[in-house]
Amino acid sequence: MKIDSKRSLILLLVVPVLLVVQLGLGISIFRTTRKAATIERNNNKLDLYVRTNSKYVSYSESAVREYQLTGDIKYYESYKISLDEWKKNEAYFDTLAPEIKTRKDLQPLRDLALQKLNQIVQIMDLYRSSAKDSALSLGKSPSAQALMDSVRSNSTDLRNMLTAETAYARAQVFKLIYAFIIVIATLIVLSLFFAWFIYTTFNQHTSQLEKSVASLEEANHKMLKLNEDFKAANNYLEQLAFISAHDLKSPIHTLGGLVDLMMRAENQSPANQEIMRMQKKVIFQMQQTNNGLNDILKLREGLLSEASINREPMALSAIVDTVKSNLQQSLDESGTRLTVNLNGLDKVPFPFLYIQSMLYNLISNALKFRHSGRIPVINLQVKWAEKDIFIFVISDNGLGFDISRSKGKLFGIFKRFHPEIQGTGVGLHIVKSIVEAFNGEIEVESAVDKGTEFTITIKNPLIN
Repeated sequence: MKIDSKRSLILLLVVPVLLVVQLGLGISIFRTTRKAATIERNNNKLDLYVRTNSKYVSYSESAVREYQLTGDIKYYESYKISLDEWKKNEAYFDTLAPEIKTRKDLQPLRDLALQKLNQIVQIMDLYRSSAKDSALSLGKSPSAQALMDSVRSNSTDLRNMLTAETAYARAQVFKLIYAFIIVIATLIVLSLFFAWFIYTTFNQHTSQLEKSVASLEEANHKMLKLNEDFKAANNYLEQLAFISAHDLKSPIHTLGGLVDLMMRAENQSPANQEIMRMQKKVIFQMQQTNNGLNDILKLREGLLSEASINREPMALSAIVDTVKSNLQQSLDESGTRLTVNLNGLDKVPFPFLYIQSMLYNLISNALKFRHSGRIPVINLQVKWAEKDIFIFVISDNGLGFDISRSKGKLFGIFKRFHPEIQGTGVGLHIVKSIVEAFNGEIEVESAVDKGTEFTITIKNPLIN
């Protein structure tokens, strides 16, 4: 059975379209975010002006009323302070951007406030010129009360409108972000579907071969053909995995940048800030997982290659020194004591790059899961068991884990047993992949709060 070329073509056409849509959404998010930030900034300034305007008009009226009732000079001083603050607020209004000052829904409120202030000044002038009855009559008139009610009502309505505008602008940004995430998720699903499609096709080839074998010559011929198809399909799948893992870096990085931009927007509410922090955490985990996937793909591509096996062995002391140098900062910062016992061994006939990778991942793992209540100690020991068989033992006094509950999942890809500590769970999977590729063995013993010990048994890959 041949691979359905129509389905493959559809998938290959859909992915670029989604990438273009993703780019368009990214640009839209950037533009909409800037616009939303400008709207929110302008609305906050306008809201401050409206609140201050309404407040000091109200303070002025209250001060006049109290002064009329008590004659206490402190209320007259409060009245003058309120007028001064109102004038300062009007001066602040003159500094605002033109698009704020020219709003049509603002001018009626300013006119009402000015009319009410003129009325308040008139009442105070009448009272202080001994026309107390006229002042009292004007202050209690229905028109005076209605004018004040209009100022308050218009202020409330305008502020509610500003709040609604800001909320709508934010909602538009979040809608675009959610759409962006959906497009990324769709790309991932399509990649997984494509992999499943190739895998299913390969299984169908194998099943058909098993059912149609009639003779040794025919079976051999079909097996060779299917082997070629398998290599092509497997290479295609690996290339797709590499492309998918690589192409996801850019959108994940872009999404992180957009979330950073949103977090820097002025006057974000605590709820929105919390959402942004949660999104940032998710994006960071996506980056960690994607990086781990790339590491595994690169490792699998190089394992058992002739070039890697036939490399000249390197001195064990030089390999250990390289690992220590790469981890020196973490060793110094944590105060970890690393002891090394090579038992007089000079070289091990095994690809030095893989020895270095195993030691690096296991020592790095021990550093990461060290116990905070004691000085970390890591011991590395290399032993010669018999001809061409060597044993590496790495032990620590770290956090440890329940071996009876976790052993079956310990080396699984992206498996982690201490979620509070950052990591991807890829290191142990890489170590086990190297050991198993060369028919070695890896064993682990661990106890909670006591530590962990890994024992690796390997042999020269050139010896059968």
